[in-house]
Parts: sequence; C-alpha cells; structure tokens
Amino acid sequence: MKTYLILGAASPIASHLVKSICSSNERSVIYLLARNIGRLEGLQQHANTTSHSSVVLQEFDLNKDVAVYQFPANINCFINLAGVMSGSNVSSAEVMGVNYTQPVLFIERLMEASKESLQSIFITTSIAGVRGRALNYVYGSAKAAMIAYASGLRQKHHKDFLVTTFIPGYMDTEMLNETKAPGFLVSSPESIAKLILRSIAKRRNVVYSKTAWRLIAAILVHVPEIIFKKMSK
Repeated sequence: MKTYLILGAASPIASHLVKSICSSNERSVIYLLARNIGRLEGLQQHANTTSHSSVVLQEFDLNKDVAVYQFPANINCFINLAGVMSGSNVSSAEVMGVNYTQPVLFIERLMEASKESLQSIFITTSIAGVRGRALNYVYGSAKAAMIAYASGLRQKHHKDFLVTTFIPGYMDTEMLNETKAPGFLVSSPESIAKLILRSIAKRRNVVYSKTAWRLIAAILVHVPEIIFKKMSK
C-alpha cells in the first residue's frame, strides 16, 4: 500500500490526481490538505466507495498550521501543489509565504517525520521562476527560490528519495481567463495530473508541462540582460 500526501489539494489538478490514483489497482491512502475541505467531500466519497483507495481530508492553512501539523505515519509520496499568484488582493508576504517559505518549512518537517518511509517529493514551481519579469517579479522570485531549493534538496538526498522539480507554464484554470495564451502552451489539469504520476514513476528530476516550455526557458536564461530589461511585456 502506498501513502500520498498532497498539499494544496483545492487545486483542480489534485482531483484528477486522486481519480488517476484510484483508477489503478493499487491500494493507496491519499491525504488531501486544503484550507476549505468542504469542496472536496464529494471527491472523497466517490473515491472511498468506488476504489481500493482511501481518501482522507485534512483542513490545513499553509499560513498558520505548518509548525503544528501532525504528519500521518508512513508517508511515501509528497506532492506540493500549493501556490498563489500576485494580485491586488494578495500581499507580497503571502505570495512569498505560500509559494516558497511555508512549503519549504513543511517539507523540512516532513523529511524528519517520514525519514524511514519517504520515497518521493514532487515540487511544483513555475516558468515564472526561470527569470524575473516586471509583470510578476515577487511571484517569480518565490518560484525561483523554490527551483533552487528543489535542486539543492535533490543533490543532498539523491540516494535517499526522489526529488522532482515541476516547471509548468500556462494551465487551463480560472486564473488563465485573464491571459491570452496560445493553445499549444496550455495544459489541462487532467493532463498535468497524469504527467505528475508518470514523472514520479519514471523517476524524473526536472519536468516541464510542455516541451515548448523547456525551449522557452532555455532561451530566456540566455537573453543578455541589456536586452531582457527592455522586454517588459
């Protein structure tokens, strides 16, 4: 039996992850951590009555509960989906906290609590972390820090467990409605959920949501700063 712990379970990706895990013949326990677990009760009921897996909902506020959270026993796979975009109603402190500081503190506690059972850590970052841009530099800096953290974590623990860095581009969610994104750069939550599980199974180190984003990232890091600083859009 495999035990999953998913942080940021209110994400639409999480529901597809649960469905994909439950559709296999593998017996699993899936802990879903979210601030509002009421919206996940239907998913829990469906999974618990139609599959060999068990879904457990846990109310969790990333801004308040990291230090006091009691980790379940025998966690094998941790998946971080937590994140918040910069916006007029979101402070810079919250952007940094949710996207970097609090998940890092959570993972550090997780490794201590689950050091005998932990097999994989999957960390979601963003293409925004590849290089800072005027449009969302606070958000981008938090994601850049998370990319660096995952890289260091992987180097330190490569003999102990898998650390996968996920660098997605555009995702087909409510936040995308305000962005005019070419279709070939957009991934659905369902396709990303399948990619996550496939990446863990294949023990991938760094994964992009689309091959095109890997190429875009490679170009971004090589643009001279004297040119890049003028590319404000």
